[in-house]
Amino acid sequence: MKYDLDQFFQLIRIHHRLPPASRFNDLLGRLSAMADPANQAFKVTDLTRRCLRRFIDRRVQISGGPT
Repeated sequence: MKYDLDQFFQLIRIHHRLPPASRFNDLLGRLSAMADPANQAFKVTDLTRRCLRRFIDRRVQISGGPT
């Protein structure tokens, strides 16, 4: 089975191009909005949403930031 993860990896590339001080806020802002299934403004696949949610949860856990 092949999954299209291009959308997810493009978002991660953008995230890692940001200055380190801005990355955490980016995660809790734009990426969280994209991971939210209630937000229809973004054309994000369900698989991308699940990947983003896992990525965000892991980063928040590692950094000790708010959930």
